[in-house]
Amino acid sequence: MAKSLRSQLYRAARDLGNVEAAEKGPVSYGQRVARRKVCRSHEQGTGGPPEGPRTEWSGRALAR
Repeated sequence: MAKSLRSQLYRAARDLGNVEAAEKGPVSYGQRVARRKVCRSHEQGTGGPPEGPRTEWSGRALAR
């Protein structure tokens, strides 16, 4: 099955971010990898970003 254009663009942007972080050095790249891992683990359980305080600015939280 062919990947959508949106999916291809997100992957290209992610790859570019990885390259830019790697160019800055191992610490920058390591921080990026760790941050992405934490975000992925939170999104798997809730289907979205980690739940924060419900405010007027977090429309997604209020819609639940």
